[in-house]
Amino acid sequence: MNEITLSSIFGPLLIILGLWSMMHLTKMKKICESFQANPCCLYLAGLINLLLGLTIIQFTYWALNLTFFITLLGWFMLVKGILILFFSGAWSSWMKKCGRPVKVFCAVITIIWGLALCSLAFQ
Repeated sequence: MNEITLSSIFGPLLIILGLWSMMHLTKMKKICESFQANPCCLYLAGLINLLLGLTIIQFTYWALNLTFFITLLGWFMLVKGILILFFSGAWSSWMKKCGRPVKVFCAVITIIWGLALCSLAFQ
């Protein structure tokens, strides 16, 4: 598995998730509320992010080209997984405080990140 394979998987995934998030902001609010109320969801989210982050990091390297985005995604997911697992209370309160502008900004960043990965995968 290499950066192109990982980019061809995560690029479209990030674009789809970003577009869905922008189109369903009210559903996102409900998801965040139910997410905070269930410790099992927090644990699984932390575990999945940790596992995916470690997997991506295992197969990538730092370079100053488009592969930078897939490596950064791996490190981002790793750190996010650790934060969710060890600081779930702080993570939940941060999610609760996020307003509409923050959610739109995160969705736009997700789409841009997905487009960068797709440009690497499907050049």
